[in-house]
Parts: sequence; structure tokens; C-alpha cells
Amino acid sequence: ILVGGFIHYLTFYSASYYVPLYFTLLGSDPTMAGVKTLPLSFGCELMSIVTGIVISKTLSFRPFFWAGFAFMTLGYGLMIMLDEHTATWKAEIWLLIAGLGIGCLFQPPLVGLQAAMKVDDMASSIAAFNLMTYISPSSSFLLLIILADQDAWWCNRNICGRYYLHN
Repeated sequence: ILVGGFIHYLTFYSASYYVPLYFTLLGSDPTMAGVKTLPLSFGCELMSIVTGIVISKTLSFRPFFWAGFAFMTLGYGLMIMLDEHTATWKAEIWLLIAGLGIGCLFQPPLVGLQAAMKVDDMASSIAAFNLMTYISPSSSFLLLIILADQDAWWCNRNICGRYYLHN
């Protein structure tokens, strides 16, 4: 559950930072980049509300946990296909799908962790969960910066045949 929470917040913060940056690089001004990111935010908010209501009524969190990861993976898989020629409506639908998956994952990990712990261990387990959620944003930015740097190095060194960054 802790690893699932870490992965969830890692991907959530990555998308929250890099999706508006993607739209800005395509020529949108910062305001329009934020507007084009609204499907991601709307999907997160909508499913977070629905998930919270349904979990409180049914006391079952696992279906949302698995469905959230499935939709999140599908949405991020579709976002891999984003490039400068992708239609805006496609990008926004893909962001909505990812947002629906991300939104399913805000409550279930914490509810599952609380259900699995004894009362004596509740405070330390919640503290460990919160630590994972606080570490994941910085980890996501660091990981993606490293990957982007390696990708640029590989392109400049081996694929492009030029040495822009290193010579």
C-alpha cells in the first residue's frame, strides 16, 4: 500500500508539472496551458469525490485501488503518444482518462492502510504513508529530470550524430 501510494503521488505530481509545460512548449500561453490541463484536474476531483462517497457507503476500497491504477496506466500510456501533431481534443481526452485513474487513488491507499493496522500502530503507519506522499513529488521531479537529461544526451551523442551538449 505504501508503494502504491508512492507511485500514485509520483505520477500525479509529474503530470501536474509536465503537462502544462508540454502545452506551453507547443505555443500556448501559460493561461491556456492551464485551461488545457483542466481535464486532468477535473477527472482527479470528480473521481476523488465519487470514490470517497462510495467507499464510505460500501466499505470496500480494493476495486477503486485496482481500477485507479488501470485507468491511470491507460491514461499515461496514451499520453506517451503526445507530440506536436496530436489534436488538442485527443490530448484532453487522454488527460481525462489519466485524471479519472489518479482521482480513484487519493483515498483507497490510506483507507486500506488503516484497515490493515492495529490501533496501536495507526499513528506510525499514517506517518509512514504521509512520508511517502511527501517524498514522491521531489522524487518524481528528480527522476524525470534525470531521464530527460539522459534522453537528450543519448540523442545528441548517438542518434543525431552531433554533440550539442557535450562538445
